[in-house]
Amino acid sequence: MSIRYDHKGKYFTEVKSKDRVHVRIQTTDAQINGVIHVQPDIRLLDEVNNGEEFIPVTDAEIHQDGEILHTPFLALNRCRIEYILPLENLDDQDES
Repeated sequence: MSIRYDHKGKYFTEVKSKDRVHVRIQTTDAQINGVIHVQPDIRLLDEVNNGEEFIPVTDAEIHQDGEILHTPFLALNRCRIEYILPLENLDDQDES
């Protein structure tokens, strides 16, 4: 990774691009539709199992107890997840 410095000593690093994966996540008490950002050369499963306790989910829609909540960012505890379903896979099956 390259690091650039400006004349004041502030440093800049490369920005890594990530793919947006639209997912449905079932937790122990809610269902979440949102986006998980995955590095292009890494599988969704590898991103989820990276060892971090929390998974960042963006554009989240949380369905719980008959209510729907929207938030631009959600930090989801991995131990609460029952399954993650990539929604792109559902779109591919609908076309066939």
